[in-house]
Amino acid sequence: MGKSRKNTIVLGIVILVFLGGLIYQHFQTKKLVENLEQTSGVVTDFSFSNNTYYLDYVFTVNGIQFKGTVSCHYFICDDGTEGCVGKNVTVFYSPDDPTNNEIDLGKYNKFKYTHFSTL
Repeated sequence: MGKSRKNTIVLGIVILVFLGGLIYQHFQTKKLVENLEQTSGVVTDFSFSNNTYYLDYVFTVNGIQFKGTVSCHYFICDDGTEGCVGKNVTVFYSPDDPTNNEIDLGKYNKFKYTHFSTL
């Protein structure tokens, strides 16, 4: 098998894996939006790693604490707190799988890299 054919096969596999990831994410998002519950949570950390800011948060469902993370741009809350650490937020989650969740930062949602347009 020639080098060109091997490269084509590798590229095809990479494309299939990428498309599979997109399809999985689509169905996770669809499942969350169709089965939406909400609770309150708290922002626990705002960090920078690999040229990206991350916002960590915790929330509780049926007495079990869950953690979530979202990538975002740098931002400061009105009171000067970086990333609104320590602030209460709304968290939307799937009751079937609370690890499938999304934080709602209210007026700061525009700083998230990804968010649901329906929330």
